[in-house]
Amino acid sequence: PGHIATRIGGDEFLIAILGEHAGEHANAIADQIRRDVDAYNIREKRCYRLHASIGIYTDEIQGKSMDDFIKKADALMYEDKARNHMSKK
Repeated sequence: PGHIATRIGGDEFLIAILGEHAGEHANAIADQIRRDVDAYNIREKRCYRLHASIGIYTDEIQGKSMDDFIKKADALMYEDKARNHMSKK
């Protein structure tokens, strides 16, 4: 599959995955990012912890714009952020 990764602003990044099994690839990348952030937190022993909120949206491209995908993934990322925030309390 093809991958495109870019920073879209501030601390937000976009990884677009094209091809079959895109959802599986997206989940694998998200899991690796979470493991890397956890490893950083363990290794650095800072007085704060880094967190990553991730939104994954997959669908057929036909009839949709990149903006459609970004808006849906962004909404899912904010849901993940809210869940992570609530679980830390």
